[in-house]
Amino acid sequence: MDISITDSNDLEMDSKKKEKILKKSIKSYSKAEKLVFKRKFNKAEKHFQKAFNNFIKLNDKKRAEKVLRKLAECFLIEGQYQNAASTMRDAANLRLIDNKFINAIEQYQSAIELFLKLGDANVYRPKILELVSLISLCYLAVGNFEKSMDYLKRNIRKYSEKMKNKSKIKILKNAIKLNNLIIKRDNQELQELKSNSARLSIREGEEKLLQEVYNILKVYINSDIILKIDETDIRAGDDFEVFGTLDTPENVTIDSLDIALDHGFELLDEPTILDNKKDFKFSLKSKILGEFRITPKLICKTKKYSFPLSSKKIIEIKAGYPIVQLITDMESLTGKIDKPFSLNFIIKNVGRGEAMNLKLTIETPPAIKLLEGTPNKQLHSLNPQNEFSFIYRFAGTIIGKHKITAKLSYEGSNLSDEFPDIQKEVYVEIFQ
Repeated sequence: MDISITDSNDLEMDSKKKEKILKKSIKSYSKAEKLVFKRKFNKAEKHFQKAFNNFIKLNDKKRAEKVLRKLAECFLIEGQYQNAASTMRDAANLRLIDNKFINAIEQYQSAIELFLKLGDANVYRPKILELVSLISLCYLAVGNFEKSMDYLKRNIRKYSEKMKNKSKIKILKNAIKLNNLIIKRDNQELQELKSNSARLSIREGEEKLLQEVYNILKVYINSDIILKIDETDIRAGDDFEVFGTLDTPENVTIDSLDIALDHGFELLDEPTILDNKKDFKFSLKSKILGEFRITPKLICKTKKYSFPLSSKKIIEIKAGYPIVQLITDMESLTGKIDKPFSLNFIIKNVGRGEAMNLKLTIETPPAIKLLEGTPNKQLHSLNPQNEFSFIYRFAGTIIGKHKITAKLSYEGSNLSDEFPDIQKEVYVEIFQ
């Protein structure tokens, strides 16, 4: 059945004529119901079609759809599943004309089930795949991209097994290419598909559905997320802030926001959408060195529809900076000549990175003799927030004030990082 809805502004019809058509419509519908009761289905179908045509003239889609459901019931009772399925597709078409894309899926699904009731399912697989394509497009039109791709992939595999001519189903071919554009984001290919859509033999509502899909994909393909980070050199253990902007040529705003992170990051606070609904921000802590992804996932919306948008950014986290301190238990002391005394040198890493290849050198003047401990000590590494102690024993051999010098050098995990040597001096006064 060919459904075409004429806009009421273009339909020059006075109120008396409308009333006359309405009465005819109701009369045809009532007569059809009586004929169904008498099981005169062929005659009932003709009156249902008359009622439907008149309701269409009045642009009364709600009543027209009700008539189609009754007509489909007639076909079902007679076992005319193909006609019933076609009628359900017409009912879905009415919903598409009224922008009820998700509601149309129910009717398309019913049509698929009716085709499956027919004996040789292989004969009707092209029809089923057309309906599968239209359901997928309904999901696309409301921005449910993931569901569209999953539904189409799953049902193509289900219904096209051993089918050689599926590439000839134009609407299926079109739906596959449109779903692929979610990944490819190719604006030129979208324009080519739109230009070639006139070749598709589809109903008025289905044409409207396709137009909505083209519109939403155009906005989606031309939208992007720009991420900026307030730090250029991020180290393990650093806290930093990320700023994002929705870059789009259309009047699109951010409706909701989620952040997916690799294991190298920890989210410090809830992501915030700023007042202009175009910008957002969030704070992270980097945990370990390596390259890790940040993936903001937006739900963007316009006045008519919403759609998902995501973007991946890879951030290199370098090894954290080690901050090493050299501490003694005393900076000056007194002692008696040839009387042993002890000094404790403590190496602490208070930074966020591992200190490597630590070398401690003890220098003494001739008047100070090293009794225990070697003048050169080495540590392979020292983890953050750890410490290590070296205890030395000395004795003064000459009366006077003398200086013991400790020098420490170390490296970080990053070869490009350079750290100054640390020097610590301890003054010892020796008495008789």
